[in-house]
Amino acid sequence: MTSKAEVAISPVLTIFVVLSTMLAPWAGSESLHSGEYCDTEVFRAECPENEVIILENATYGRMKVGRCVEISLGHLGCKKNVVQTADRRCSGKRVCEIRIPDAEFESFKPCLKELKTYLDASYRCVRVEAVTTDYCKAHDHLNVTSLPSGYIASIVTSDTPHCEGSTHPWVIAAQPGQHINLTLYDFALDRMLHTTTSPAVVPCVQYGLIEDNGYDRPIPLCSASRRIFALYRSIGNVVKIWATAGSAPTDLKRFVIHYSVFGCADPVVEENMHFIRQSERGGVLGCRFTDATSITECTSDNKWTETTLNCTHSGGRESSGMKEGNLKSSVAANAPPSAGVIDVPPVLSYGKNPSQSQRKGNGVISSKVLVFILLVGAAVAVLAVTLVVCIVRCHRHNAKRFEPLALRKREKDHDFPTDVSKSCHLANVTGATLTEPLMGIRQQRHSN
Repeated sequence: MTSKAEVAISPVLTIFVVLSTMLAPWAGSESLHSGEYCDTEVFRAECPENEVIILENATYGRMKVGRCVEISLGHLGCKKNVVQTADRRCSGKRVCEIRIPDAEFESFKPCLKELKTYLDASYRCVRVEAVTTDYCKAHDHLNVTSLPSGYIASIVTSDTPHCEGSTHPWVIAAQPGQHINLTLYDFALDRMLHTTTSPAVVPCVQYGLIEDNGYDRPIPLCSASRRIFALYRSIGNVVKIWATAGSAPTDLKRFVIHYSVFGCADPVVEENMHFIRQSERGGVLGCRFTDATSITECTSDNKWTETTLNCTHSGGRESSGMKEGNLKSSVAANAPPSAGVIDVPPVLSYGKNPSQSQRKGNGVISSKVLVFILLVGAAVAVLAVTLVVCIVRCHRHNAKRFEPLALRKREKDHDFPTDVSKSCHLANVTGATLTEPLMGIRQQRHSN
C-alpha cells in the first residue's frame, strides 16, 4: 500500500526528472575535465551532442611525483607543452583518444627515453551552433540562435551534407547600434605556441571569409601565430562568416569562433522624442516640442542608464520613454553606424533631424531653420554689395580709359597747343574746372 508521503513526493520526483532531462544537454557545457594519464593508459575526451572539445592544457613529461611517477630518480620537472600538437587530434571534435606513451609526444624528447612519462591534460566542452541537412537544402545561410554570445565550429558545416561553409555562411545579426566581437580558436597550426602578447608577422593561410554590413569588402579569415586571438571587431551590426572558404587545405580548416554582441542598441523612442547618439557609449534624449534633454550612457550590461524624459508641454503631451529595438535577423548592406539622430516612427535613421516645421501638424520654425535663413540672407546681402562695388569700379575704369581720346579729339577740332592740352588733361584728372585756362588762351590769340 502506498503511503501519503510517497504520494506527495512522487510529483516532486517527476518534476525533478523532467527538469534534469531538459537541462542534460547543458550540464556538461563549459565544465572542465582534467587528469593524469600514465604509461599504457588512454586519454579520452568526449562531449555531448552539439558540443566540441577545447583543450585547455596538455603537458607531457615527468612533472611531479604522484600516481604516474612514484620515484623521481633524479629526473623530475622535465616536460614539454604539447597542447598544440594535441589540438590537431582533439580540439574542435566531439570525441578523441590519445594512447600513452605517444610517438609524436615522445619525438619532442622532454625526458630521458629510459624514463616513463605521462600526460597531464584538461579540456572543456563548449556548445556550438548546430545545423541539419534539411535546413541547408532549404536555406542558403545559417542564422545563429545563441545571442548575445556563442560558438561556431567549422566541423559542423564540413561534416554535415549540403552545408558546406563555402556556400552556407553563418549569419550573426545584432540590433542596430550594436557590434560583434569575433575570437578565433585555431586548432590547425603545426608550430609551437607563441607566448608574446602580439602575434608574429606570418603569411595569411586563409580559412574563410568575413563579411561586415558596415564595411564595403570581405575580410579574409586567416590563421595566426597564436592559438587564441581576437579575430575581428565589426563596424556594422550584421556579420557573415564563410567557415571553410579559402586557400587552406580542408584538413587544416578546423577551428572554433567565439562571437559576442556588445554595445547598446539604438533605442526606439516615443513619437514626441528623439535620440542623438554622441558616441558608442553615450547619447542624448530630447523632446520634439520642448527644450528638455537628458544624457544617457550605455552600461557594461548593454543597457541605457536613462530611458525616460518628461516631454510635457502646453499642448498636453505626456512624458515619454524609450524601448529597446527588435532584433534584425536579415542581412542588409547598410552604411557604417555613425553619430546622428534617430526619429521613430517610421524607421530608425541616422544623420537626419527633421525641423519642427517639417513635422506634420506643427507650424513652429526651429532655431536651426531660423539660423539657416539668416545666414542665407546675409550671404545674399554681401553678394549684392560686392556686385554693386564691382559695377561702380568698372564704370570709373572705363571712363578713365576713354578720357584721353576725347581730349585729343577736342584739341584737333580747336587746334589747341600741346601745353594747353596737357594742362586740360591735368585739370580733368585732378577734378579742376577747364573754364579758366580756355578763356586765357582765347584772349592771348586775340591780342596776337
